[in-house]
Amino acid sequence: FQGALSIHDAGLREALLLAEVLGVLPAEVIIYGVQPAHLDWGEGLSPAVEAALPELVNTIEERL
Repeated sequence: FQGALSIHDAGLREALLLAEVLGVLPAEVIIYGVQPAHLDWGEGLSPAVEAALPELVNTIEERL
């Protein structure tokens, strides 16, 4: 956990490395996401990200 001060500082990379070390890393890992237009401080989702969620959820549900 290079650079991580606590488990709360661990990110995706560290989680995947830990899964590999523990022998529980699946053969395939699929990561879904939404690219934000802006990274401003505030509460909630931007309208653009919120609008993208139904399609993302549908894509994930189809995959399952």
